[in-house]
Amino acid sequence: MLRFTIAAAFALASTPLLAGAFENFQAQPTPASAFLYIHQVVTHPRCNNCHGIIQPSGKFVPLVGDDSHVHPMGVSFDVMTGKLGMDCQTCHHKQQIFGFQTPPGTTNNLLPDIEWHMPPPEMIIGANKTPRALCEQWLDPTKNGNRGSRADLAKLKVEMIDKHMKIDPIVIWGWNPGQGRAAEPGSHAQFLRALDVWFGGGAPCPG
Repeated sequence: MLRFTIAAAFALASTPLLAGAFENFQAQPTPASAFLYIHQVVTHPRCNNCHGIIQPSGKFVPLVGDDSHVHPMGVSFDVMTGKLGMDCQTCHHKQQIFGFQTPPGTTNNLLPDIEWHMPPPEMIIGANKTPRALCEQWLDPTKNGNRGSRADLAKLKVEMIDKHMKIDPIVIWGWNPGQGRAAEPGSHAQFLRALDVWFGGGAPCPG
């Protein structure tokens, strides 16, 4: 008798013989395929660049470009002192400036007059983070800024999804990032559907 476990579902969804994570989720919308698509979105440069890296100096810095190189304007957040190295609003304004790879911009009703901003350091993702590591980070209150846990998925959904991924204009911008930048896979609506499927299945982690 074949036993089809969550781990087996993740293994099947991630096999290179199948389509990409987004395409696979469209074909088989399970919690396993949903999270692999979610992982594809948040490790994409449009998300990952803002969620940045921590340098050996202890500074949390954003990245830029489809190749995710360090932001050239010296923008950083000093994790030790809590000081921002440069105001993002110097270059990033209330709307996307027309032209090839011009500074991104969007109106942000969530934080008036702070249209573009860095997330807190505990929300660092990293392009090389595996699906399992990302899942564990999101479900661990000590690593997600006490935004919730597997035992309190309702809180996690409100703090992470309802307050950020669902309505934040900076997140939505990732599917319409202007000339010269690769857009996120799928659509924002399909990404939200994947989150619903994953949460609805109990937020299982790969493996």
